[in-house]
Amino acid sequence: MRIRGKIFENIISLLSINVLGYAISFISFPWLTRVLGVANFGLMNYAMGLCALINVFVAYSFGFTASRDIAVCRDNNEKCMQVFSSVFYTKIILMMISAVAYFGILFIFFQNSNYLLYAASFLVVVGEAIFPAWFFQGIEKMKFITYFVTTARLVSLLCILLFVRTHDDFVLATFFQSSTTVFAGICSLIYLFNTRREFLKFPQISVILYQLRQGVPYFYSNILTNIYTKSSIVVLGLFTTNEMVGYYSIAVKFMNASKQVIDTVGQALFPRVSNLFIHDKKSAESFLRCWRKRLVFMGAGITAAVFIFAPFIVVLLAGHFYEQTIHILRIIIFIPFIVSFTNIYLILVLIPLSYTRIYTKIMTISALINICSMLPLIYFYGAYGAAVNSIVSEFFVACASVYYVKKLHIFPSNLL
Repeated sequence: MRIRGKIFENIISLLSINVLGYAISFISFPWLTRVLGVANFGLMNYAMGLCALINVFVAYSFGFTASRDIAVCRDNNEKCMQVFSSVFYTKIILMMISAVAYFGILFIFFQNSNYLLYAASFLVVVGEAIFPAWFFQGIEKMKFITYFVTTARLVSLLCILLFVRTHDDFVLATFFQSSTTVFAGICSLIYLFNTRREFLKFPQISVILYQLRQGVPYFYSNILTNIYTKSSIVVLGLFTTNEMVGYYSIAVKFMNASKQVIDTVGQALFPRVSNLFIHDKKSAESFLRCWRKRLVFMGAGITAAVFIFAPFIVVLLAGHFYEQTIHILRIIIFIPFIVSFTNIYLILVLIPLSYTRIYTKIMTISALINICSMLPLIYFYGAYGAAVNSIVSEFFVACASVYYVKKLHIFPSNLL
């Protein structure tokens, strides 16, 4: 009962962040689309999309490897401290390298083209580096993530409502949205400084190099993953207008909010599953069998509900009846259902068991499919092609994950 209660506490903690995110979106989306206009809203999302790609470099593979390592050694304070310090400072170094390259390119090529916009969007990268959400996930104390992120988002929303007043305030809007994780990161560092000060000691260079080496396969896979999850907006911006990027961005934000429910449950279950695979594989199978049904049911329910009520949702949250956004949303909303299978078979089975080569193989093939289909689909069909392309990539990942779990006979009985 204690373990079950802890799991549900973590799920509720993370889901509460999503609920707050929906509430904030309910207020900020109509405000930003009306005040900034679709064109500036699309430009803002384009800049943040570029930094989201840079985030892949800073995040490296720590979303999986760091939280898994913390989950396994969380009862060993010395080992836990070593993992934390090496991962934290590795991310700081990667962020500094990214900053030099990013601002160097901005200085050379974008001096007269929204330089401040792109500079403000880089705060997303800073936040990724300093906010150790992976640590709180690993020790299964996700309520701290809730505290820090909730405070940061409320401050960001208040600033948007107070200071974003005209269509020329898109730089301010970008700054306030991008600084959310920076604020949360500062809060978490203050907490760690007061409670686990020894965790913030700089580690040996050899330990940092070890973290980089062991994370190479997952980092490579993360790059491939982000090709089909975050590059569509960038490519769409090259072939279409800022207005079309805006319509697509609105639909993607709604889809991501829905998908986040599934990902949040998987995120809460990941450290527990990683721990069970080390100490009790049979219990891990029973645990996954139970949660598989729940995740698939949740994914199907979310997809059906958003598909049916798409016009109402778009008008309610975006403030206007954007017909293009409604059509795009009804295509891309199938992703939450598909991702429910990916979470079970890939995130909660293959990754905790360190099937690195299979994980990399799945992502490589998926990326190749995505690259081959992205350009022609977006060129001929615009935002609708981008939505279809995302569906195809996610569907392949889910099917391949199910196939390999069955083929490898990881469990004595059938998990399907």
